[in-house]
Amino acid sequence: MTRPRFIQPALPTLAVLLVACTLSTVQNQEPASTATPVSLSPVGEEVQYGVWLHPALPPTLAAAATSVFEDPTFVRSDTPEAAAVQITPWPGEASPLRTTWIYAVVAPFPTVPDDIGWEALGRYWQGDPGALPEFGTPQLILSQDSAELLTVTYGPTAPGTPLTIAPAEQVLDQAWATRPALSVVPFESLDPRWKVLAVDGQPAIDKALNIEEYPFAVEFGLTGDPAVAAQIAETIQSKGTWPTSNVDPMRMTVVTMTGVTALSRAVAWNMENIGIEAQGADIKPLLADADILHVSNEVAFAPGCPPPDPNGEPKFCSDDRYMALLRDLDPDVIELTGNHINDWGVEAFVHTLDVYDQDEIPYFGGGRSLDEARQTVVIESFGNRIAFLGCNLPGPAKAWAADLYAGAAPCDDYAAFQAQVAAAREAADVVIATQQYYEFEHPDPTPQQVADFTAISEAGADIVSGSQAHQPQTLAFHQGRFIHYGLGNLFFDPLEDVKKQFFIDQHVIYDGRHISTVLLTGRIENYGRPAPMAPEERRAFLALMFAESGW
Repeated sequence: MTRPRFIQPALPTLAVLLVACTLSTVQNQEPASTATPVSLSPVGEEVQYGVWLHPALPPTLAAAATSVFEDPTFVRSDTPEAAAVQITPWPGEASPLRTTWIYAVVAPFPTVPDDIGWEALGRYWQGDPGALPEFGTPQLILSQDSAELLTVTYGPTAPGTPLTIAPAEQVLDQAWATRPALSVVPFESLDPRWKVLAVDGQPAIDKALNIEEYPFAVEFGLTGDPAVAAQIAETIQSKGTWPTSNVDPMRMTVVTMTGVTALSRAVAWNMENIGIEAQGADIKPLLADADILHVSNEVAFAPGCPPPDPNGEPKFCSDDRYMALLRDLDPDVIELTGNHINDWGVEAFVHTLDVYDQDEIPYFGGGRSLDEARQTVVIESFGNRIAFLGCNLPGPAKAWAADLYAGAAPCDDYAAFQAQVAAAREAADVVIATQQYYEFEHPDPTPQQVADFTAISEAGADIVSGSQAHQPQTLAFHQGRFIHYGLGNLFFDPLEDVKKQFFIDQHVIYDGRHISTVLLTGRIENYGRPAPMAPEERRAFLALMFAESGW
């Protein structure tokens, strides 16, 4: 891969210019095959070769590279000129050892823009304060190695560029404290409190990321004397510490969580008129990337459910034919904590469980008995074990499961639910706990809701998600763990405009760790038919919800 380079500004500071010139030489010149190896040893002693590690090396690669110094043949050089071989970005095609390292351009989670231009970021780095108007004038908070990488990529920064160099472990906290802020971090440093920005339309967390086109897919490898480079490559490879990349799509799982689904009333009426699968056609593309798609279906399928009548009494049941909508979306797990699951009788709910069983769709938060309703479902996907569990707090009592009575798992004993979360923590890599909570006509949670969701987070849930909300609610982080108090509707028929807006939360799990959440947004139109939000509405909606979240 060959990346474009920015033209360096005419009057950089001398110190930065010297660094940039050195980096350009390393990047753009192939080593001559007749070069004489640089030896650091006096005549008559065992030959030693100097190796220079470029300061842009990310910590993981730098640690792998230092394994070469366990061989006394190689010693670390302080400058590239004194080294026989340099381990550097963009080493050239002759490198006998290389790796592709993926970096993400990130901002604090409550950042409204979703995309950043690669060239625009370069202009901002080089001193153009108006290059990123959608972000305002963000502070660039970078670790030293990331700053060195941007110098290689764009050339030296200009005096006056709002730049802070911080220890890698402090970059995230400083960015939150200095908003608006941007950073560039290696993929392994991602954290749910970062928002991963798409770079020219490509986010680093996309499983289908095209590394040939993605600007921050950086090659590292060896340059310098070919014979010594070959020796070093062999030595490092023998240690087994040199990775080929920091990203493996086969270790990534995308979990997509949705809000309230009720295939009844006007939703059912609309499906009868436009076609069952057509009800989900507009939102289906937003759900297509899910490895695990969650649906919270609050209404039971029932043989004999009467046809929907827009002028009659609303019926909270679903014709079996409506299962075709869910089958078309292909959910991987069904949540059963809803208030209305037993509205058409326990027999209808048990029939619904039979339907899910026949389709081999696991479910949680409800069951044929209290024990089954309280079972934790663990799904393994791409090597990641994700646990799902949930309960219903407000009832009504007829919706709750009992020893010999089908229904939703009640949240009647928070200590027991917290213990269930803690047990799930032992059985899985990532725990997602949901609650059917009280419904509110405002986006912010009550103090009691905050306390209850926080308690579940502290018990070990990586993600705590509210399933009850018809009006979408705010978000929070507790000790770095994600909380969403309510996502809003998916398939429902609200009349109020604020209840037509909704979230779909796309959680990215990598190598057993929750690393990122993408907030997808939608609007319900035409009798409960969801669709992606228009860009302008999305920006306004995110800005409002972030403000309501206290961010």
